[in-house]
Amino acid sequence: MEVVGQLSALAALAYLATAGTALVAAVLAPADGRRRARFNWIAVAGVFVLLAVWRLTNGEAVVQDIARTWARNSGVYDDRHSVQVPVTLGAVLMIAALVWLARRSSGAGLSGKALSVSLIMVVFTAVRATSLHAVDALLYESVGPVHINYLIDLGLTALVAVLALADCRRALVPAPVKRRSSSRRRHHR
Repeated sequence: MEVVGQLSALAALAYLATAGTALVAAVLAPADGRRRARFNWIAVAGVFVLLAVWRLTNGEAVVQDIARTWARNSGVYDDRHSVQVPVTLGAVLMIAALVWLARRSSGAGLSGKALSVSLIMVVFTAVRATSLHAVDALLYESVGPVHINYLIDLGLTALVAVLALADCRRALVPAPVKRRSSSRRRHHR
């Protein structure tokens, strides 16, 4: 297996671990009033299972090959930037909107934030698949031995996993009971 193949396999494993953690969070979500949380965690798990399949089947390269073939057959290959640029800009705008949504989804709890971050992962994957040269040049720039692309990918994956673990912890560890301090009791007597 070549290095890229190994990294894709490791990424798929991280996606599946994140999906598993999201499913545990869904199971642990209380049935009373948290149906939204349960739905969000199941959706997050689904997104990460699909991302794992995408990685393991080399979906990005397949989409790029199909798009290249279409562009050549349609006669727009030489002017492919006229299609790539708007698609990439649209995806970047979607990421910005999803970041805004993630920041505003405090009412949806950790599961809502995780779902927003998961959707950012999907759009980020679409940006990579457009294969616009300027974007590729940035994403495949190295920071030490690692490409920026991998840092973003694994960073978003880790963020979703941490949100799922935090929700699991919240369900398993009861909140501490706050006691009134002894000095307050004296004043009330």
